[in-house]
Amino acid sequence: MDNAFQSPEQLAACQCDCRQLSALSDQEKESYLTLLPGFVISSQGYLERSIKTDDFLSSFALAQKIVPIAEELGHHPDLTIKYGSLEIVIFTHSIKALSLADFVLAARLAVILSL
Repeated sequence: MDNAFQSPEQLAACQCDCRQLSALSDQEKESYLTLLPGFVISSQGYLERSIKTDDFLSSFALAQKIVPIAEELGHHPDLTIKYGSLEIVIFTHSIKALSLADFVLAARLAVILSL
């Protein structure tokens, strides 16, 4: 499958239905991942990003900025707030795999939060 998205902004603008999603192929995942510097696909097959922060409050403030984006999409990442970092783990819980919605969420986070 050719990646129709040429930038994180284009991927972030995608209007996918988060209720009707299927698992992406390895080729699709790798294609979308190239648009998201800093994100990796973990050994569990999840989309992950660790963001360094100055302290716990900075990590918490960053997590608070993610909430409205996740709510708007109806697609929610797992967040781990630590002193000095925020861990973001994204996958489609209902299918226990990566779907287009995961990459759209990651792209929106990257664009809006300048990640």
